[in-house]
Amino acid sequence: MVEAINKLWQRLAPTTPKENFLTLAFTPNLVKAVIWELSGKRAEILADTSEQYDETLEPGGIKAANLAISTIEEKVLGVSKVVFGVPFSWVEEGKIQSHYQSFLKKLSAELDLTPLGFVVIQDALNFYLEKEEGMPLTAILVEVLEKDLIVSLIKIGKTRIVKAKRVEQGNAETLSLILKEFSLDEVLPSNILIYGQGNNLEEVKQELISFPWLTKVDFLHFPKIEVLPKDIDIIATTYSGVSEIAGIPKVQLVIREKNKTEKAQDKLHEISKPTPEAVTEEIITKETEEETGFIIGEDILEKKASLETAENSSFELEKEFVEKEVQKSEGITPPPKEFKFNLALPKIRLNLSEFKKIKLPKLKIIVPKIPFLAHVFSWFKWPTQFKFLALFGIVVLLLFITGVAIYWNILHAEVTLIVESKTVTKSAEVGILPTASLIDDNKKIIPGKFRETTESGKLTALSTGIKTTGERARGEATIFNKTSSAKGFPEGTVLNGDGLKFSLDSSASVSAQSVNETPGGATITYGKQKVPITASAFGSKYNLAANSSFKIGDFSLTSFEGKNEQPFSGGSSREITVVSKDDQDKLLKQLTQNLLEKAKTSLQAKGNEDKKVIEATIDTTVNKKQFSSPVDSEAKDLTLDAEVKFKALVFDDQDLKSLMGKMISSEIPDGFSYQPQNAKDQVEIKEVKKDGSVVLKVNFTAKLLPKIEVGEIQKGLTGKSLSGGKKYLGLFKNVSSFEVAIKPNLPSFLLAFPRVPQNIKVDIVTK
Repeated sequence: MVEAINKLWQRLAPTTPKENFLTLAFTPNLVKAVIWELSGKRAEILADTSEQYDETLEPGGIKAANLAISTIEEKVLGVSKVVFGVPFSWVEEGKIQSHYQSFLKKLSAELDLTPLGFVVIQDALNFYLEKEEGMPLTAILVEVLEKDLIVSLIKIGKTRIVKAKRVEQGNAETLSLILKEFSLDEVLPSNILIYGQGNNLEEVKQELISFPWLTKVDFLHFPKIEVLPKDIDIIATTYSGVSEIAGIPKVQLVIREKNKTEKAQDKLHEISKPTPEAVTEEIITKETEEETGFIIGEDILEKKASLETAENSSFELEKEFVEKEVQKSEGITPPPKEFKFNLALPKIRLNLSEFKKIKLPKLKIIVPKIPFLAHVFSWFKWPTQFKFLALFGIVVLLLFITGVAIYWNILHAEVTLIVESKTVTKSAEVGILPTASLIDDNKKIIPGKFRETTESGKLTALSTGIKTTGERARGEATIFNKTSSAKGFPEGTVLNGDGLKFSLDSSASVSAQSVNETPGGATITYGKQKVPITASAFGSKYNLAANSSFKIGDFSLTSFEGKNEQPFSGGSSREITVVSKDDQDKLLKQLTQNLLEKAKTSLQAKGNEDKKVIEATIDTTVNKKQFSSPVDSEAKDLTLDAEVKFKALVFDDQDLKSLMGKMISSEIPDGFSYQPQNAKDQVEIKEVKKDGSVVLKVNFTAKLLPKIEVGEIQKGLTGKSLSGGKKYLGLFKNVSSFEVAIKPNLPSFLLAFPRVPQNIKVDIVTK
């Protein structure tokens, strides 16, 4: 019967057009290429190769990619659509870094390729292994390169951390150093999977097996170490591309292998091997669309979605017809119509204009058929009394199930473990180097970075300058020339009278004295000229009385003299408040200090709350300043509007805690662990060097807590009675006491720990 169904299905199933695609995966100095054929929900790898390059990515990577494509295109022609596999170091915040994006665009242009998207190789491998195992992956992935290790920490299908390190002291020692840098609240997964370049992976495996992991790294037990199949990275990348383009989470990926007689054989991966029965039972649902980009020209995925909907409808009718025909032929009574439930998956569009990251699809869950449910509906043929009893029983059963479900979900427990901690202190000098990118344990150096921020603000203060103002005394003086020569005096000539200074308001020309001879003797007449004069300063003291004598310039009174026939008037004075230069300087200094506090917060916010600003390195530049009043102008207060740029050296406190943690690693007792969040450091600036580096004196205190696996405690308490849970908690050493609170407050016979581990909150505190 199975064979008959299979033949009928193959005959009735609609044909799907085939299309070839290319996968290019880049690892250091190596390009891997695969051509695969997609037909419906089945993909077949037609050809693959790899090429090394010793030059830089440009032009070495482009040459190697061209050679690889040329090699496999000898077997398969006409491939232009490509999915790129890139290492994690190329990607930042979900996007390819600009220089790598430029490289891929240049490669696509030169080799006439149409990019469909990219996938991070480490993410693709995680996705592939999850499908192979049938459950989310929890493991440590180790990519072995010629000179480096790339380590990915994956927990429950999520990539938590990816780090790379140059191999200098052996693969095992380098891996242990990387794992020590992982800052985690939980122990590391005891499963290490190795893959990468070269044929020495078995030697690496033996090296890791012989390494004393339990004394070096925080493993719960000795890790299981396995070597993944060769070229699994390019296969995983291809699988991710197939899943994305086909729009389904599970696909058939067939690898064509050649034997000695050049006959093609199909080697199906264990992932998704549907039998004919499974094919006839599976329901393909129309997937909802989630836009993450656009396609130049027509939307082929949208078109594909509509075709799939029509095909699925046709497929259901044809499948039902096949089943009925087979059942009739074998004398089988068709079972009652069954209810089927489907969960739709989001469809992801690819972007052909830019390099968009491929989002790997989620699992599709097909609810299995439940044949007996069909018999439930035959109760309508029962007598009335049985209908009532059945309905009453169903209601009671539903109420009971609902009550149990509510009871299981509303229960929450809060467990507080009071543990005995140990304290370790350490003092050291640590250097902060702006040019460093990594922590140097040997030289005790952590990286720093100069950051800039611009702040603006206003500030007002009272004016403190004092200035005398008023009116100047004015009058008219007569200048007498007692010499035999005429004399001219320019405007502004200074006259001194009674110790006070006056000046001529206009120029004066005074004739010489004249002598008249008379019988009784000679009469001398002085030359004279009336001129208006003004006091040189404000004040009533300049209001001189009439007939005051004035000395003109540096001349003696015997040569020239001035006198006023009428008293001077109009002189007065008063004091006013004005803006002084000191007022402006103090206001600028105060506003700069105020903006500095804002700048410190801004400099930290550009990184995160763990960023620390070294105040001794702060450099201040005033970009703009505007005072409301100039110096010496009358004003009761002064306002400054300024913009100031601040530049300072910033370091990450977590780097400092990590370095200090390594320095105290030998002092950590067995059974205890160091967590950066339980450490404090007091930093003192010892020296600021000319090259911008800084030497810190660090006093470090770390509180060590016992190693307690919170997840294990949650699992251990799940479903236990209150007394049983307390007995379980009493078994933990280094736990001096504990407190348990279960909410809501139910009768004692209903009190128990929740059956949902996530509803059990575990806090660890010290005495």
